[in-house]
Amino acid sequence: MSDPTSKPGSPKVPEHVAAGVYATAMINTHTQEEFVLDFLASFTAPVRVVARVIVHPAHAKRLAGALRENVAWYEKQFGPILEPGKADAARTKPAGDFYSSCAIADAVMAGQYATGVLVGHTPEEFILDFIVGFPPTPVVTARVLVSPRHVRRIANALEARLRMYEDSFGPLPEQPPPAPPGPFKFPEPPESDEPPPFRFRMD
Repeated sequence: MSDPTSKPGSPKVPEHVAAGVYATAMINTHTQEEFVLDFLASFTAPVRVVARVIVHPAHAKRLAGALRENVAWYEKQFGPILEPGKADAARTKPAGDFYSSCAIADAVMAGQYATGVLVGHTPEEFILDFIVGFPPTPVVTARVLVSPRHVRRIANALEARLRMYEDSFGPLPEQPPPAPPGPFKFPEPPESDEPPPFRFRMD
């Protein structure tokens, strides 16, 4: 069964994904071919990886752009999001230290691949829907919910990793190449001064 809140033309949301998982932080690593985004629940003991998403480096860059856009919309509506402070920085550890003590279920360890992401927000949280856009219909493979302050930290971590990647392998494109003709095409959101509930980012 798909998410009953889905609108016509929206990606399919499988029932086991619809409720999403809540994350308070993200650890991300990369190779030349992919970024691995591990979303963490740090309020558990031990810290638990609640979702692992694998994306192409160019998709990771567009995710960073989608987060920046949505943070800007959020702050326009609700005011500034506090920057991570010294207490947050003090909790930061190298990725290897986290993995030596994190819990990760077998079902999460293999990860979910994504070719795009929908980023939306309410006053209380940001919603990240990771999508594969293959025929016959796009499907949400992972849904992650984070608080506004946590999304600021996640965006900062991703942008720092992207700088490391581009220092090693060169710049990534800001925009996807034109899509070839296909059986479906998603409409662009209408022009409006009001922020849309979701910003669509996908090849």
